[in-house]
Amino acid sequence: MAFCPKCGNPIVGEERFCAQCGSDVSGAAAATAGQSAGQSANPSGVPSQPAAYPPGATAPPPTAPLRQKKGTTRVVAAVAIVVLAGAYFYNRLHGRASPTGTQPIPGAASNTPSGLAAQQWLSVQWQNEGGTVMITGAWTNNSAFTLASATAECDQTDSGGNLVTKNDVTLKGPLAPNAVDNFTRVRVGALSPGTTAINCVIVNVTRE
Repeated sequence: MAFCPKCGNPIVGEERFCAQCGSDVSGAAAATAGQSAGQSANPSGVPSQPAAYPPGATAPPPTAPLRQKKGTTRVVAAVAIVVLAGAYFYNRLHGRASPTGTQPIPGAASNTPSGLAAQQWLSVQWQNEGGTVMITGAWTNNSAFTLASATAECDQTDSGGNLVTKNDVTLKGPLAPNAVDNFTRVRVGALSPGTTAINCVIVNVTRE
């Protein structure tokens, strides 16, 4: 509430002149209105202060939001997919030179066909040549007998190890005891769809 600066009479409303003494009171009313507005903006009456920092310290700069390098990640993933797909289709079209073989079984009877077959060692690599499986490798006769021939069973399997196709291959001798026959490009059969590996094992032999 405003008061007349001359006689102290209360000023009601927006009176320009004091009702008691007739003095001009418009200045007192305006000052009172400004003071009321200031109190409404800050009801607590406590002046606001900026955030305090230790002496000599400055406020840290605003942190910029991190941006993920999505473009680089997508490029790396795309390159990896292309490489894997290329390797897969190359293997399907051209085969894989993957070694496979069997070791002789110690203590097997040496005078029976199964015993002689168990004493053979076979190591092969296979290749897809226009849809036909060809093998190159070595046949070692670890028995005490000269062998006229050997029958190898070559199993084509898929990526899960499941049998796809079974082929029998004849390796021709004669092969003396403890001798090695290095053979090349022996035909196994047609490459079956889904084949990813081929394993060959000598299952039978013929003595001289």
